[in-house]
Amino acid sequence: MTALTFARPRPSSAGRMRSIALMIAVVHERRALRRLTSRQMADMGVSAADIAREIQRPFWDFPTNRP
Repeated sequence: MTALTFARPRPSSAGRMRSIALMIAVVHERRALRRLTSRQMADMGVSAADIAREIQRPFWDFPTNRP
């Protein structure tokens, strides 16, 4: 008896396009974070360390729970 193997479904081209669009949006957002002033960071409730951590993440490391 042979073992069954199941191939993972390939993401649709629409799914890939959404992922690429999301990556581009995240890159733009991280660039915008670099330009925040200390006052703006305080208004948002984030620290310079929080910002530094976020902008050092690679472009493919993006949250999957975004709309």
